[in-house]
Amino acid sequence: MSGKKTLRRTALLLTAMAVLAVLVPTALAADAAVDADTGLPAFLSDGAGNDSLELLTFFLFFVGYISMGAAFVFFMSER
Repeated sequence: MSGKKTLRRTALLLTAMAVLAVLVPTALAADAAVDADTGLPAFLSDGAGNDSLELLTFFLFFVGYISMGAAFVFFMSER
């Protein structure tokens, strides 16, 4: 009985999340000036020395990518 209840609850939560993902509108970014050479917003690569957001984004992506790969290898080796 407990397994059926858990399965039903999980299905209900997944359905609710899917409905919310479809019905809730996404936020649109305001039009920003785009650098023609890089395709990035102008404030990211304006050469004014304030490119910390660009550096932070790259670093977090890189660390996350490496972490996901390490987790995949770890879990596959434990299997």
